[in-house]
Amino acid sequence: MTMNTVNVNEVIDKAKFTPFHFKVVFWCLIIILFDGYDLAINGVTLPLLMQDWGLSAVQAGMLASTALAGMMFGAMMFGTLADKIGRKKVIMICVLLFSGFTFAGGFASNPTEFGVLRFLAGLGIGGVMPNLVALTSEYAPARLRATLVTTMFSGYAVGGVMADKFHLKPVIITLCLSGAVALSLLGFKSPQPVIYFLVAVAGASAIGGQILLYSYVAQYYPLTVRSTGIGWASAVGRSGAVVGPILIGMLLGMELPHQLNFMAVGLPVVIVAIAVSLIVRKDRAVDVDSVTEQKLKAVKA
Repeated sequence: MTMNTVNVNEVIDKAKFTPFHFKVVFWCLIIILFDGYDLAINGVTLPLLMQDWGLSAVQAGMLASTALAGMMFGAMMFGTLADKIGRKKVIMICVLLFSGFTFAGGFASNPTEFGVLRFLAGLGIGGVMPNLVALTSEYAPARLRATLVTTMFSGYAVGGVMADKFHLKPVIITLCLSGAVALSLLGFKSPQPVIYFLVAVAGASAIGGQILLYSYVAQYYPLTVRSTGIGWASAVGRSGAVVGPILIGMLLGMELPHQLNFMAVGLPVVIVAIAVSLIVRKDRAVDVDSVTEQKLKAVKA
């Protein structure tokens, strides 16, 4: 009697798109919508809090960084925890965290209370993202993986479609460079339609590129530690997000020309493009080694 061995990963990779895949993407998308709203509402309320509490631009930047700091630690903590107790359990914990503490933030009476509550909410915001990416990646067929992960992040499916048609790495580099150029040009006086266009390009490039980076990173980690890997990779990025609002507050305090401020914001995106291009060289080396190994096996055979 012989036993047939089934490779589950291979079955999932070659599967057709079914209603089950739609449900996974749909519910993850709903969570991302609330997660994104939770993060964005902080930017809407911050100017009002600056007036009520008399905060300077630097102080406001530090207050905004509290949630981002929470996201950094949340990505590390809950990414690792999900590989031990399961992704769905951790996702539910994270949703309760960012929902509950955001609600409590509406009753904060001073900047310290608000900062602590935003940090705790940030734990949930940062923890849910890598787990949603890991969950969607695990169930998605290989040929649609980038598209489904990007679609799950809502509204930014253009980058995913491009990535499946071409390749993740050149698409990410193109988006980063496009975003850097658009951000730099926003510092110059332009007609209103041009400003709208540049804002659209900058937004699509920044958000689309970041989402594709999640999809790009996911393929490098084995299934058993995928949430951990994505979580720690996300946490490294969040460390820059923590510093960003503080630096922008300092830039505004220096009262530099608008052109320099926007160019300074676009510079880190150029660095991202360079970093991704360096990963390409490493991949090529791996591809060359694998091809060489196959040729050697053929010769020996």
